[in-house]
Order: sequence, then structure tokens, then C-alpha cells
Amino acid sequence: MTRVDAERQLGRVDGLAKRLRGRTILAGVAVGSALVMIAPVVLAWLPEVWWDRPGSLVPLTLVVSLILAQSVLVVRARRATCALRVTDLAEETGRAIGLRDGQLSGALELAGSTGTGSMELAELQRARVAAALERVSDAQLLPARTAQARRRITLSLGSAATALLALWLTAGLRPAESRAAAGAIARPWVYAFPPPPPPMRIDVLDEPVLRGDPARLRIRATGRAVVSLHWQPEGEADRSAGIPVGEDGTAEGRTGPVRVNTLAWVEDESGRRSDTVRVNPADPLLAKELIVISRLPRWRGGAEDTVQTPIPPLTIESGTVIRVEGRANHPLSVAELVSETADTAVDLSVSGARFGGEFTPESDGVWRFDLRPRGQVPGLRLPAPLELTILHDSPPRVRVVRPGRDVEIAADPALQLVIDASDDVGLESLHLVTWKATASGIRSDPRSERLAESDGELRRVVRADLPLAPFALAPGDTLLYRVVARDGNPATGASTSRTWRVTVPSIAELRRTATERTGELAADAQVLADQVSELRRDAAEAAAGSSRAGAGESGRFEGTEAARAVEQQSRDVEQRMEELERDLAELQAGLDTSPAAEPALRRRLEELGDLMRELRESGLAERLRALEEALRQIDPAATRDALEQLSRSAADLERQVDEAADLMERVATEQALRDAATQVSDLAERQARAAASPEQEDAWAAEELELAEAADELSRRLAEVEERLEMQGADAASDSVSGADAAIRQASDRMREAADAARSQPGGPSAARGGGDRNAQRAAEQAAASLEEAARSMEDASESLGADWRGEAVEALDRAGRQSLDLAREQAALSEQMQAATGRRELAARQDAIARGLDEVLERLSEASRKTALVDRRVGPTASRARTRMEELSRALSESTGTPAAASAAGKELAEELNELAGRLHASRRAMEAAESGTGMDEALEQLASMSEAQAGLNRDAGGLMMLAGSGSPLPAGVEDIAARQQRIADQLEALSKEPGASELPGRPGLLAEEADEIAASLRDNGIDRRTIERQERLFRQLLDAGRTLEREPDPERRESTTAIARPVAGPGELPEGVLDGPRFPYPDERSLGELSPTERRLILDYFDRLNRVVSPRP
Repeated sequence: MTRVDAERQLGRVDGLAKRLRGRTILAGVAVGSALVMIAPVVLAWLPEVWWDRPGSLVPLTLVVSLILAQSVLVVRARRATCALRVTDLAEETGRAIGLRDGQLSGALELAGSTGTGSMELAELQRARVAAALERVSDAQLLPARTAQARRRITLSLGSAATALLALWLTAGLRPAESRAAAGAIARPWVYAFPPPPPPMRIDVLDEPVLRGDPARLRIRATGRAVVSLHWQPEGEADRSAGIPVGEDGTAEGRTGPVRVNTLAWVEDESGRRSDTVRVNPADPLLAKELIVISRLPRWRGGAEDTVQTPIPPLTIESGTVIRVEGRANHPLSVAELVSETADTAVDLSVSGARFGGEFTPESDGVWRFDLRPRGQVPGLRLPAPLELTILHDSPPRVRVVRPGRDVEIAADPALQLVIDASDDVGLESLHLVTWKATASGIRSDPRSERLAESDGELRRVVRADLPLAPFALAPGDTLLYRVVARDGNPATGASTSRTWRVTVPSIAELRRTATERTGELAADAQVLADQVSELRRDAAEAAAGSSRAGAGESGRFEGTEAARAVEQQSRDVEQRMEELERDLAELQAGLDTSPAAEPALRRRLEELGDLMRELRESGLAERLRALEEALRQIDPAATRDALEQLSRSAADLERQVDEAADLMERVATEQALRDAATQVSDLAERQARAAASPEQEDAWAAEELELAEAADELSRRLAEVEERLEMQGADAASDSVSGADAAIRQASDRMREAADAARSQPGGPSAARGGGDRNAQRAAEQAAASLEEAARSMEDASESLGADWRGEAVEALDRAGRQSLDLAREQAALSEQMQAATGRRELAARQDAIARGLDEVLERLSEASRKTALVDRRVGPTASRARTRMEELSRALSESTGTPAAASAAGKELAEELNELAGRLHASRRAMEAAESGTGMDEALEQLASMSEAQAGLNRDAGGLMMLAGSGSPLPAGVEDIAARQQRIADQLEALSKEPGASELPGRPGLLAEEADEIAASLRDNGIDRRTIERQERLFRQLLDAGRTLEREPDPERRESTTAIARPVAGPGELPEGVLDGPRFPYPDERSLGELSPTERRLILDYFDRLNRVVSPRP
């Protein structure tokens, strides 16, 4: 190794020592820099009140602490660098590279020596040490110190970087505080020992200060952050308020309202006080008094409302007059109210310091006061602007809540109305306006009726009845009504509700409704029958189950639950019977004043009403009460007895309800047949008019198609009627309806042929009817003939149905009556034999035979009751009671219980009951005979109803022709047809007036015939005008009234038929031939009749009555 190399290796140790000293110094500098940077950061995040104020020692303390820390760092760094000399590091380095102690330090000392020793030895020593240094790297020379220095420099530089980052973030987040903190660190003595601030000054701005306004003050307080403003009115204590001072040392403050002379000054936190200023207030122009008077419009009563200062925002009604009155503290020259929303102003009169005026605002707005003084004043203080909100009067709102829809009525006496009216200001009155439109198109003049007066309510709900009788509404008429509401404001006017209609159905519609309701009643009756049958079964099962149930808790529970289920079923049956009776009563009430109801239907409904009342009084309610009481008392024995009784009552009720259901079904079938027959007759009449009408218009073909569609619909209805008749076993009537159906289908085909033939002609229907091709007319005439045949078939069906059913019922009653008399005689004979004490088993067998005969009577009764309601409803319960007593008597005879005398007495009572049963059956038979014979009133009523319906259709057509004629289209052919139809009605009335007893009919058919004849003549001579239409309307109403009056007339034959047969009484003059000869068959004498029971006497007398009535007297 050369000398140079050896020097370089030895120099590595010196270089390493220098680097270690440099790193130590750098670490110290980094830590000191971190302390310098962290000082403002800490100060910036401290509360400003701690340090940012004069006299604060925090910045000085922080700086002193920073200087001390830096001093410590310098001392420690110096010590650390002194410890890093080469001589101090030689031994540590020699040991690190494997040299003996002193070798490295010696070589380093030899490198700088100039002694006289052996240079060769020195060079050799240095070469060896250099060779050892060459074998290791710098890091291996001082491994511990190098690692320590590296850690120290890393931590120091990290601290410096962290402090720098904190300083950067603080400067960004709190820039003002950071700047203030940096200034405090740079000059801490300024904060710790500040110089005294300059004196404060205070001046008044905006002089003069108006009395009542606050005084604005300018404050100069350099070197202060906050000062306290003080002011003291004369004679009062001072007041104060804190005022922040800006960076420029100035601030502005305000005192309270200055009303008297006031002193003002400022003080700082140290108690230093500024000079005092004096504020003397000046009086401005102001309104010392101000009132606003609002006066309602005259139609609202003109009431006034007054408000004084301060004036609040006012909400007034439209048309309200606003009057302003006030007084200022100085004389005025001008006073105005200026609108801020519109370019308008209201001049106010001025008298010295007083001002006033009035105006009527038309829209919302703000009105400011403009007051100008007559002379100079220090200022103005105008009143607050006048804010006005106008409530514009909207028209009233009115609606009909109930019924709230168009309604269709039949015979209701009045229409109940519920009217809801409201107004934003207040209601004054409500009026109901009504007018009538007849079926012929004539409208009556509207009439108004006051419903209610109001005292200005905002809302009014009125309940009112609209009586319909004064309008004399007829089928096809319409009553129109609406409600008018007024609020008294002439500007808004009245408000009206929607116009509603009350329509009276046409006669055809009324008849169709009656048919539908009758069918519904029949269906409801069948549902009731099913319910009663189920009740009877369940009650019997519950009674049997209660008898079988043991004494255990489970058995009693099941029996009780079954009984409760039967109780609920009984309630359902009662409710169903009540509903059915109510529906039947409603249908009867609707038909009482309806011109569409046939007399037969009304009579049947009356009979059904009586039957339903008897059903309701059948005893089911008492049995149900007994069951309820037994369940309430938790009495198993009483519950079982009540169930058994309820089961027996349900069995009787089941038979009666079945009879009623079958009877209702018959009534529904009869009504459906009558309705269908009437529709066939109507359709036949329409087709006959169409076939006979000459010079047809182009609408003729369309009318034929419309009639064909009506025929198809009628054919479908006839099929339904035919099916119902087949179910009733009325074969003859069913065959007649089937024939009518076939004729109607044939007529429908002919109608379509007529329409097709009319349309196929080049000139249209007119050419077809008037030219050589008469196919259309021939087809129309064939259709009319088919419909006439169908109408006759329907008449045959109605007659055969009534005759068949009456014959069946009479036959059943005759057989039951004869058999009852036979059973009564047998029972009387058997009773005589029961007095003997022997042969009781044989007597029991004969009693059983009589009971079986009574069962046959019950079957006959049930059969008759299903066909007519004229059967006395007491016969069924009488026969059932007799049947029960027969069973008891037969059981007593079989078991040889009781005495012969008691058995004989019971048998005689049974014979009496059978005689009574026969008597009631005979009375029912006589009632049917009387009903069959009639008095002719039913026929008269049917004729009047038919004529009234024809007159209604005639009126409609006449009204339509009058409207067409009014438009300038003459219709002579149409008028002739109307006249001919009117003449037919006149002829029918004339014929009715010639029948026996016609003079007793209401409405006098002869007078009605004369009126109808005059109308027909007027139509032929003068055509159709309004007076003729009105006469037709009056005739129609007279026909309706006559039919209604006739329906209400009592029928002497029917009234007396249930008690005795009416005998004719001879009047003055010659007596009828043979009267003095007495009856052909003399009545039994008093002695013979006295041996009989009352029932037997009645039967024998009735028998002789009939015998002498049908046999002529002796010559």
C-alpha cells in the first residue's frame, strides 16, 4: 500500500467524525426550527382572550420559553460535537476493525508527526492500520454512533416537518389568528407592556335628533376592542350598551329613543371615560291622533267599525267605505293617501292641523300617508301605511243534497229535500222554483216559494218537503225544480242549484214495475219457506238431542248451543216475515193511487196482506220468547219443552208459508200474464195504426223495424210467462200463450218484410205505399192481423187461467167441506159409544180412522190454500188442533186411561170442532162464489185504466205534432189520425156510460164521452193548438181520477160475502111474484134447531138459503 493510499484510509476516520458532528448540528437546528414554528401555532389555537389583549404575558412567556429551549439545544449540541473528536473516536474505531488499543490512535498521531524516529517503522504501522481500515466500510467503523446519529437526524427532521405542516394548516384554517400570533411572537413586549391608548372621542351624527328617535353617535376609541356607550336622559338613571370597535379604532352606536335632553359618553374596559355630549331632541311633524272608520255596504246594514293608532292591517268586505280622521302637531298644507300598488291617491281635507277623508277601495293594497307641513319643521314622522285586504263577495253556493239526483216516483205524497247553502258573507234567503212539463210537451209557468230566511248565516242546511199533489202529476209528466240562494248583494246576484227532475213513470212502466215487484215478492216468499222448513228440522233435532243428552257438562253445553242456534234461526225467520210483510205493504201503497194496477192484482195483494198478518200472528214469537227465557234460566227441561213447542209451531208455520209462497207465485204469474197481455194489445194497436196510415213518410220503414224489435222482446217475455204457467200446471193458459208467441214471431217477420219492401222502392216508402207495388202495405196488414190474433190468445189465456184456478179451489173446498161434515157425524156417533166402558180398543181404532180422514181434509185445505187466499185462515189451525186432540183421545182409549165420560166429552168437543171446520169451509166457498160473480166494478176500472193509458199516448203524439206544426210543417194526415183515436176513446166512454149502473160510476162516463167527442171534433175542424192540448190533458186527468175513485169505492158484494149473502129488497110498488107464498123448501122450526149446536144450526140455515136461492118458488 502506498503512502497516499494509507493517508486516504486514515483520513476516513477524520471524515467520519466530521460527518457525525454535522449531523448532530443539523438535528439541533431542525429541533430549534420546529420549536420556533410551533410557537405561533400554539398561540393561534389558544383563546384570544388569553393572549390577544394589552397586558397579556402569554406571548412573552411563550417567547421566553422558546429562547430557553433553544439555549438548551445549543448547549447539548455543543457537548455532542465535542464528544465526536477523532482522538475520542480512534479507540472505538480500532476495536470495531479488530486493532489493538492504541494502534489506530498511534497511526493517526504518526500521520501528523515530524519526529526523527524511524520513518520506516511508522510507515509500516500506518500501512497496517490502513490495510485494516480498507477491509471495512464506513458504516462498520462506528456502527453504534452512526445508527444513533441516523435516528437523531430522522427524528429532528420529522419534528421540523410536522411543525411546518401544523403551521401551514393553522395559517389556512385561522389566518387572522395566525397573523396575530406571529405578531405576538415577534413583539411579545408590546402585549405584555402596551403603551397607554389615546383619549376617546364621541360626536352626534344627523343633528338635529327628532324627538322619539334614537341618537346616532360616532365613537373614536383607538387601541380599544370594545367600549361601553352610556346615555342618561334628564331625571333618569343612565343606560349602557357594549359597542365593538373596528380595527381603525372607530365605532357607531345608538342610544334609546330620545324624548328629553340626554347626556352621552363612552368608557373603555380600564374605566377611562370620554368627554360628554348633550343631545337636545327636536319635534318632527307627526300625527298625534289617527282613527280609521270602516263602514259596511248598505245591503249589509251599514255597520261601522273604528280602530285607533296603531292601525293594524284591515280585512274588509267589498264595497266597504274607509274614512280616515287625524290631527298633526303642526299645521298642514297637504294631506294625501297614496297607493303603493297603483298610481292613485286620495286627497284628504285639511283644516289647520286636522285632516280627514273617505274612499272605497276596490282592490288589496298598501296606502301610505303623505303629510306636508305649512312651515319648516325639523323632520317628518309619518303614520304607518294603511294595509287593506278586500274580501270580494262571491255568489252563494247552493246544492240539493237529498235526493241529489233525478228521481222517479209513482204515488209519493211529497219529495223530501235537504238543501245545503253557504255564502262567504252571509245568506239572505232561499227560494224553491218549480215548474211542470207534461208528457205532451206543455210547460207550466215557474213558481217560486220561499224556503227560509236567514239572518246572515254563513251556512244554512234546510230540510223541506216538496208536496206533489198540487202539481197533479200524471204518468209521463215531469216536475222540475231548483233552489235559488241570495245574499243580499245586488252586484253578485242570485245563485241557483242544478235543475233536478221528478219523473212520473208512464202507465206501461208502472205496470212493468208492479210485475217485477210481484215476482220479487214471490221469490222472497220461497226463501222464507225454505227458512221455515230448515227451522222446523233443526228445532226437532235440537229437541231430540236435548232429550238424549246426558247430565254431563259436555252434553248440556252441546244442547244449549243447538238451542241457541235454533233461537237465532227463529229470529231470522221473524225478521224475514216482517220484511216480506213490509215489502208487500209498500207495493200495496204504491198501487193505491197508481192508474196502472189491475183490480185483480190489488185484490190479490190485499188477500196476501191478510195472509201475512196471520203468519206473523202464528205464535212463533211466543214460542221464541219461551225458548229465550229457558236459555236465560239455564233450565234444560224448560229448554227441551220450548224446543218441542217451537218445532210444532214451525211445522204449522211451514205449511202456511208453503201455501203463501205458492199463492204468491200464482199472483206473480197472473200479473206477468196480464202485463204481457197488455203489451201485446198495445203493440197490436201501434201496428194497426202504422198499417192504416196513408202517405207514409220516410220514417215509416224505421218505425216498422222498431216495432219488429219490440215484438222480438215481447216474444222473449212470453216465453218466460209460458214457462211459469207450465210450472203452475196451467196447460190451457200455457198453450194460449204459446199460440200468441207464435203469432208475434210471425208478425215480427212481416214487419221486417214491410220495412225491406218499403226501402227497396226507388221513391222510398211513399212510393211503395202509393205506387203499384203494395207488398209493404200487405206485409204490414198481415203483421197487424197476427198481433190481433196474439192479443185474442192472451185474453183466452187470462180467462182460462182464472177459471181453472177458481175451479180447482172450489172443487177442493167442496170435497173438504163434505168430508168434514161426514167426519163430524162419525165423531158424534163415536162419542155416544164412548160412554160405555167396554170395547175401548175398537173405539181407538175407529178414532184413528177418523184422524186419517182429517189428514185427508188437511191435504185438501192445503191444496185449496195454495190456489186462493179466500180460504178462511182459521181452518188450518182448527183442523191441526182437532188432529192433535184426536191423537190424545186415541192414546187414552188404547191405554184405557181416563173415564168413559171424559172420553165421550172429548169426542163431542171434537165433533163440534169438525162442524165448525165444515162451517168455515162452507163460508170460504161462498166467498169464492161472490168473488167470482163480482159487481162489474173491476171491469169498469179496467176499462177506465185502458182508456187513460190510450189518452196518455194520444196526448204525447199530439204534443209532438203541435211542435212540428209550430215549425211550419203541416201534418194533416197526422192530425186526422189523432182525431180518429180521440173519437175511439169517446165511443168507448159512451159505451161505458150505457152499461147498467153507469150513473153511479165516479167521473160520469157520459160527461167524459161528451168532452172527448168535442175534442175530436175540434181536432178535425181546427187542427192542433195549445188549447186542444190542454183539454186533452184535463181529460186524461179526469180519467185517472175516475179510476182511482172507483178503486177506493167499497164493494158491497165483497164486504158482505164473508158473512151473509145479500138478498134483494123490493121497493115500493108491486111485490115480486111468489114472495107471499114463502120458500119452496121451508126452513126447520125453532124446536128442531134448538137441539143442534150453534155451528150445526148455521150450516143447516146456510144450506136452506142456497137451496131456495137456486130453485124457483112454487107456482
